[in-house]
Amino acid sequence: NGTVVATATAEWTTGNTNPAPVKIDQLKVEECLAGGVPNPEGMVDCWFTFEKGKAPLNADWGWLNLPEGWPVKGQDPNPMKCSTQAGGAKDLGDYIGGMGGMGAGGAALPPLWDETGGGNPPTYVCSATGHKAANVEDFQQWVDDVQALIAQGKLASEPVVLFPIVACNGAVAPCHPWLTTPGMAYPVVKLQGFFVKEALDGKAARNEPNCHFTRKGSDVFCLHLQTTGLDDSSTGGRPIVRLVG
Repeated sequence: NGTVVATATAEWTTGNTNPAPVKIDQLKVEECLAGGVPNPEGMVDCWFTFEKGKAPLNADWGWLNLPEGWPVKGQDPNPMKCSTQAGGAKDLGDYIGGMGGMGAGGAALPPLWDETGGGNPPTYVCSATGHKAANVEDFQQWVDDVQALIAQGKLASEPVVLFPIVACNGAVAPCHPWLTTPGMAYPVVKLQGFFVKEALDGKAARNEPNCHFTRKGSDVFCLHLQTTGLDDSSTGGRPIVRLVG
């Protein structure tokens, strides 16, 4: 003969998602954010280009050696075995397929950087050499699959994809030199969420006016990304709500 009151507490998390297996230079992100014009939702369109690096890094296109070149949780956060420059097209394709929680993809990966702000150096991740045109196609296929799922009502909106952001190569602060062990690695300073809009390879990339390359050649590619909106999570993943009490 009384009133019973019940309460429930909801916990929100982004869940576990795989990052894109390609790096983006921190300076390029800053340039886009500074020069881009936000749309009404607060989103900025960015075009990031990838091409053959200058000597002695001629084999560099920005691909990451996943999963082999990722730091192992509980061990040295900087991988010391980059000499193989592995990370074949199949490995990269698997990770691209799982971006934003869209599929099984690779295994859940540990954080890449010091989240405590304790001043530790950036964590280095091994690079993977070569152009890997098939993986540019994998990016576009991922975009097409997402749009198809949205059209079918199976997906409410585009997932946010995490991209490893790396410090620039140089000696002027806050830049950090790339690590060679003896293969090349990138210093990752944070992960940043983007919506993946389009992937362009070869001639299509060179003909896109927003994709600016320093060298001529067919072995280039360009990613059209969009920053998250004012009300979107910038950490990536699909929002998950669960009752905890």
